[in-house]
Amino acid sequence: MEGLVGLLAMTVVLTLCYPQFVFLQQQTVKAEADLLGYQLLKEETQRLLTGEARQGTQQHLGTSYTVVSLTDGVQIILRGITYDFQEI
Repeated sequence: MEGLVGLLAMTVVLTLCYPQFVFLQQQTVKAEADLLGYQLLKEETQRLLTGEARQGTQQHLGTSYTVVSLTDGVQIILRGITYDFQEI
């Protein structure tokens, strides 16, 4: 009987905690994508400053992203999210 009560209690705890776990996991994935987007923005801005500006679709560790280089800044589009125009 104690085992059944313990199992029921664990089921209740997991039922209450699981949505929070899923939310945190989604937030972690989004944060990792944002970090990569801003790292790429920094790298492409540095390339622009050194005269090595790139345009179009690029690859970084198997991830495709688009670079839009202008004379005064860079824009990165990664997985449909645009990382802001970085004026230099």
